[in-house]
Amino acid sequence: MGPLSLSRYIENIPIQLFPGWKGPVLAAVALSIFFFGYSFIRDIIHPYVQHKQSDFYKIPIEIVNHTLPTVAITLLALVYLAGQLAAAHQLYYGTKYKQFPHWLEGWLQSRKQLGLISFFLAAVHVLYSLCLPLRRSEKYLLLNAAYQQVSQKRWQCKVNFI
Repeated sequence: MGPLSLSRYIENIPIQLFPGWKGPVLAAVALSIFFFGYSFIRDIIHPYVQHKQSDFYKIPIEIVNHTLPTVAITLLALVYLAGQLAAAHQLYYGTKYKQFPHWLEGWLQSRKQLGLISFFLAAVHVLYSLCLPLRRSEKYLLLNAAYQQVSQKRWQCKVNFI
């Protein structure tokens, strides 16, 4: 593994928690911020500026639910893009024995982490998608309860009037 001066580093290797996850997690966070900002501007800010329509209630469920699959599919595309760039590199140089550039080597080594983060975000998207009908049905139950109260009051007013 190297000279004796690297012994402290070598002894700490088993203790490191997720050593290859820093780059993929940062990429996922950066993509999440970008796509959340885009969805926020498109679905919340634009209708508010144009029509004075307040849709801020959409942020916790709907905007996040738009962001999750977009980030998941983008990360999955990044997983496959690294392999395609590596294949193009090998075809260009006509050999598989030439080393990849440093940035491509790191990207190729982080494909598993990118794929797992993509799967996790897709699974969270499934959970969010299952919550959407529950929220909508709760809204309809609330409207139905309000309608029943109003119709009962109207019926009681008609009875009292007679």
